[in-house]
Amino acid sequence: MKKKISEGLRKNDLKGILSNIVSIDEYSGKVSKDSVVIAFFSIDKDLCKDIKDYLLKSPNLEILDIDYEEKTNEDNFYTIYVDLPKNKEFINNFLELMKEMNRISDIKNWYMKIYNKKLLHRLTDKNIERFLRELI
Repeated sequence: MKKKISEGLRKNDLKGILSNIVSIDEYSGKVSKDSVVIAFFSIDKDLCKDIKDYLLKSPNLEILDIDYEEKTNEDNFYTIYVDLPKNKEFINNFLELMKEMNRISDIKNWYMKIYNKKLLHRLTDKNIERFLRELI
């Protein structure tokens, strides 16, 4: 059953819709070379637009661009790309992005897939400091 959200996203609206893997810096930004692309993966294309609209309305996020694929990837997910500025506030901005995604999903344990890293890494404060500092 497809879940259509017409009034905006609320807590747990994306339950079971999003993958718990967040891609970091594996894609190139469309707007600026001074950005880090964060990608999320959804099984429902219609909800990609709702996620985009929700994140664009978040007052505490600095976003350069958000877009999503019209077709699924090899794992049958639609990819949502969020371009964040690569600056001294990147990590705080990333944490705010994840806080917003936590509000609308039921995901408790996120995993990071980071450019040039072979393994997935659990999204923890220690790993954020360890891996994301080198991006800025």
